[in-house]
Amino acid sequence: IAPLLRVMTAPTCANVLGSFSIDNYDANYTYTVTPLIGVTQNGGIVTAPSGSYTVIATLGSCSSGSSSDIVMTNVICANTETAPSINGNTGGTTATLVSNDTLN
Repeated sequence: IAPLLRVMTAPTCANVLGSFSIDNYDANYTYTVTPLIGVTQNGGIVTAPSGSYTVIATLGSCSSGSSSDIVMTNVICANTETAPSINGNTGGTTATLVSNDTLN
């Protein structure tokens, strides 16, 4: 039986990694997540960056079919950066650059 996957936690602005579970996890099997870059697995919980993943379960020389794709959607973060303003003396040559930058 192919692994059944479910998103548990989506990636956020504060944490670029989300997680999904292998709902029919069995400790007797070895699970291969594709793609593997940035992925960690602890039992039936997989932590991964945004992207699309599949999982295959293997026991000895037998492998399951591939799971359905699970998509970890990257949250679009609001950019609170504002354009800098320039305060200057209209009659002179001095200007001050003021930044209202409030990036997280």
